[in-house]
Amino acid sequence: MDDLERTLSELAMAMQGHRRAFASKDVPVAPKARPEPSDSRAALLGRLLAHVEAHAGLRIDETVEGKLRAALSSVGIVELSNWITGLEELPRDHPHWLTLLESLTTNETYLFRDLPQLELLRAKGLIPLISAVAGQPLPLLKLWSAGCASGEEANSLAILALEAMVAAGVAKETLHDIRLDPRWSLDVLGTDISPIMIVQSRNRVYGTGSLSAFRDTPAAFLRFFPRAEGEAGNRSRMVRQDVQRHVRFEQSNLMQPRPQLASFHVVACRNVLVYLAPKPRKIAQAHVEAAVRPGGFLLLGPTDAPPDPRCFEAIWGDRAVIYRRLA
Repeated sequence: MDDLERTLSELAMAMQGHRRAFASKDVPVAPKARPEPSDSRAALLGRLLAHVEAHAGLRIDETVEGKLRAALSSVGIVELSNWITGLEELPRDHPHWLTLLESLTTNETYLFRDLPQLELLRAKGLIPLISAVAGQPLPLLKLWSAGCASGEEANSLAILALEAMVAAGVAKETLHDIRLDPRWSLDVLGTDISPIMIVQSRNRVYGTGSLSAFRDTPAAFLRFFPRAEGEAGNRSRMVRQDVQRHVRFEQSNLMQPRPQLASFHVVACRNVLVYLAPKPRKIAQAHVEAAVRPGGFLLLGPTDAPPDPRCFEAIWGDRAVIYRRLA
């Protein structure tokens, strides 16, 4: 079962729970013999999708609307109205809301996606950043992968940072791991609105194959992903322990500002903003830009609007661009 089928199944299970709850409260059920007005159902779905856009910023297009229509196609009109009313009374971090959002979002990603941009970050971003913080008593390098899905980007950033630290002489690599100088720390945070994606991220195991997380991984990086233990090792790899110790994952909504995050040397928010509606996209991008510390770097997707030129300068490479925050 793929991700979409699994999440729609969870949404169906949530709906069953609501059905049992409504049954216990003697909520009237719509007569099955009477046809349902299509405009009434469309209005209810529109009402629900408006909440989704306001809460998660998700751009409502035919694909998203089609997913929701298919998931709720067997629900009667009265029952659907009662279910939506019940949802509206729940906090937006309630599991039923999160399950609904999970069924409508896209979580496609893979390791070392948009490699030219990552290579540009390593050469023009990470190396200068390491030099800049080296004079601190306890040097700390902080990176944030915003909208990390199942964690591939956060792990990719951590590996690039570790290799850059080895090149800068503040870490040493052996056959089996990379160890930082005792003074140094590396903290890579991955966040996503989906609790299911965060669980998968923390699992740190990825399947192999032509369309897997490893579809575009250079061979040199496979040393950071040993085969999983047991029979699973024939079809999956796990994140190496020295990478794991520097990466953590949290559930978070880009629509909500988190002032405590505004101190990152690198923020990556790639292939995320494109799925948001115009107004929420501006809000989310403003939150992401604000999280980059002066002298730090911002990575956006190829279709995303560039950041405020008064605050960021573009650094171009071969088929790639990154942005450095001005002092």
